[in-house]
Amino acid sequence: IRESLTGRIGLLRLFPLTISEIEQKPMKEFHVFPKTSTIRFDTSDFSRRLESGGLPFPCFLRDTAAQTSYWQSWLETTVHRDIARFFKRGYDPMITFKILRKLKEASLAGEYLSPSMLSDIQSRRLYSYMTAMEDVFLIRRIECHDSGVGKSRWVLFDSGLLFHLLGIVRTEASTL
Repeated sequence: IRESLTGRIGLLRLFPLTISEIEQKPMKEFHVFPKTSTIRFDTSDFSRRLESGGLPFPCFLRDTAAQTSYWQSWLETTVHRDIARFFKRGYDPMITFKILRKLKEASLAGEYLSPSMLSDIQSRRLYSYMTAMEDVFLIRRIECHDSGVGKSRWVLFDSGLLFHLLGIVRTEASTL
């Protein structure tokens, strides 16, 4: 490249596709108290889309085995290659998998992951792993409200990955 592009590059954080985008239906404006309420998606559509997630490739796979294979490969690549690049030395993928296991346990209990659930990992080390996992779109931090006294919590970035980690037989009841 002959140009430095200084000042002409921007970073944009993209989130998983919404159900409206996946189904190619126009987005509706958000109203706190809508005048009329119509159901745009039935529970089976919503459940199916929640199970497959919103990442562009796996959300369009129809075969459950293909989705499982995709998520397993994506997770292995993300943990062993992408997150490792954030550490100069001393990276242990087992810590990342331990964090994911705790996240899975918290999700099964209907809770968010908090640092107190991983008290056996040194806090500085835990923070560096969590930051790296955020940077590669594996998890997402939910901050406490500015006037609140709570602490940050984390969730998986995509619902399809959560279903993969949970290993739940995919039914409407398990989605709910």
